Parts: sequence; C-alpha cells; structure tokens
Amino acid sequence: MSGTAGRRGSPSGGGPTPPGPAPPPHAVHALQAYARGRVVTAATPSDLILVVTNYCNLRCVMCPQGMREVRRPEHTPLAFAAGVRGFLRRAQRVILSGVGEPLLAPAFWDVVEGLRDKAFGLLRIHTP
Repeated sequence: MSGTAGRRGSPSGGGPTPPGPAPPPHAVHALQAYARGRVVTAATPSDLILVVTNYCNLRCVMCPQGMREVRRPEHTPLAFAAGVRGFLRRAQRVILSGVGEPLLAPAFWDVVEGLRDKAFGLLRIHTP
C-alpha cells in the first residue's frame, strides 16, 4: 500500500473528506469549562434524573415501600415538574424515577407530554 492509499480525504482514499469532527457531548463541554476554572458553565445537562413520586400501590418485599421505610409518600408537584421542563428539554438523556411507581404520578404524564416532540438520546423510566 502506498503512503496515501486508504487515508480519508486523500485522492486515493476512496471518498470525500468528512465534514470534520462532531461537536463534543454536553459532558465534555462541562469538563472543559471546569478545567478552565469555571464553576458555572454554559453546557447543558447530559443526564437529568427527575424523581416524580415516592408513592407506590405495591408492597414488594425488596423495596423500601414494602418495608414501610417511606414515611410520607407523595408525588412531585406539577408546578415543580413544569418548572424544570426547560432543563429536561436540553438534556440528552432523561430518567423519570422514584422510590415508588412513576406511572402513578400526575407529574410523570405532564413531563412526558411536554417532551413529546423532543428528539432524545434516551428517555428511561425506572419503576420498582
């Protein structure tokens, strides 16, 4: 093989030169800003976890709910979920979770509806 054969963008490389490197993910932006001494960064979150409830209608033996460890079960207020919607829309990955059943929470459905048109890397739902 010659010195230039098979290299990207070379005349004998077999194709056009790619458009350059992809922009780094959110986490890389944040780490770069931190390395430069910034504690406030313009990078948006890469992962965002929203606990939508700690209420559950089950009593699984392996769960804090089943052991009665959750003292005051409650849902995340709708106003709070609406307040963080902007952060959720900028995150690459969103996790809806709780020490309970997220599908029971009114905030769960409000968040899912608010993210309906967002292109995601990942939307994960953690249930007990």
